[in-house]
Formats: sequence, C-alpha cells, structure tokens
Amino acid sequence: MEYVNTTDDHPLIIAAVVHYQLVTIHPFEDGNGGTARLMSGYILDYHGYGFNGIGSLEEYFAYDPDEYYASLQMGLPALYYSGRENPPHPEIWINYFLRMMELYSKKVYEVCFYLSYQTRCKTIGIEYDERIYKATVENKETAVSGNRAEFVLCSAENYKVPANVDRCYFFNPFSVEIFQSVLARIYESYYENPRELFLYFYYPSEDYVSSLMMQEQLMFYDEIDTSDLFSGEDKREKILIFQVI
Repeated sequence: MEYVNTTDDHPLIIAAVVHYQLVTIHPFEDGNGGTARLMSGYILDYHGYGFNGIGSLEEYFAYDPDEYYASLQMGLPALYYSGRENPPHPEIWINYFLRMMELYSKKVYEVCFYLSYQTRCKTIGIEYDERIYKATVENKETAVSGNRAEFVLCSAENYKVPANVDRCYFFNPFSVEIFQSVLARIYESYYENPRELFLYFYYPSEDYVSSLMMQEQLMFYDEIDTSDLFSGEDKREKILIFQVI
C-alpha cells in the first residue's frame, strides 16, 4: 500500500506491480490470481486507463497461459522470501503486462484495417477511449485500407447502428450487461431496415454463449473452428455466427 500511495510511477507500472505482488504474496488459499487481476484493473480504472466494463486483459492472458505464468515466475523460486519479494529483473513481468495493454489498445483499429484489406469492404470501428481513438485516426492515414475504414468515438451501447450495416464482429469486447445494450441497438437498426444481418463472435466466453443462446432475435448459423491458429486445446478458439431474425 505504501508503494501505491507514494510512488511517482506511471499508473500502468503501478497496476503491473500490484498484480505481481498480490500473486506473489499469495495471501489467500484460492483466488489469488483473480484478486490480482481485479486490483490491477481497479488501478487502471481509477487512473483513467480502464476498459469501463468493455473487455478485459483476461482475454489476452488466456491466449497463452504458459507465457503469462512464466512472466510472473521470472525464473524465481516459488516462495516469496526466496527472492520473489525483490525480483532482480521485474521488467520481465512489466514488459509482458504493458504488451498486453498495447495489444488491447490496438485491437479495434487492427481488426478494422485487416477486414477492410482482406474483404475490400467498408468497416466501422467503435472506440470509447479518446486516446486510443486518436492513435487510430493517425494510423488510418498510412494504412493501406485506411480509405475504407471509419472510426467513431463513442461507447458501443450508445452507437446508432447504420441501416446499411450487415456484418458485426465481436471479440468478447463487453461485459454481458453492456452486450445486452449493444444487441438492442443492433435489433433496433434491423427492425428499421430488415436485411440479412450476421453477427460474428470470436473466442466467446461461456457467459457470452449462454447469453446468445437465450436471444429470441438470434438464430445460430454456423461455427468456425480456429483451434489451428494457436497451440494447445483451447475450446474457446472458435467463431460463432448468428443471424438476426
């Protein structure tokens, strides 16, 4: 607590250090990792670097659990007072944590640029964070497909879906509660202008799948297995496709 209250370190560094220390001290019999992620997320939120319920670093930690744990371990003994209380190379974990933050910040515009380039379609990326939005606009100027990509500074639950949108892509970006509001916006657009409209969900969590299956306005259309993209046997490596009806 003294470190958090007195340090001049950047909030991202503080969040990384708190995450590491909680996991390392291991104060509880169970749930230490979840508590560490919760506390680091709170610090990010408090300093204006959080996701406001939209997405989570967990989805990136889950991509490669081995790298996550190896970065936390840093080749040190398991016991706290055997070297872990003052690691000689904390930059191993901090660099990993910052890289995950960078990946999240790039998610919106990279997906839009990629889809525009591969499919030649027009894409719209919705971003609520002004800093990420500004960086996205700058990247748009030099991107090969930048002229087909549009970005809007807005929270997704308040975004009015244009009448000509016919494909929506999701990468577990919201809490389930916010997701319900986003779906309501999509349904509103669909009923104003009935059309063929598909929703794509990559790497869906169990909460997302349960929520989707309960939607009367959605019909399951197809599933694409993407497990060959990464090593391991992650059951979430798939794209679920639903059609609005």
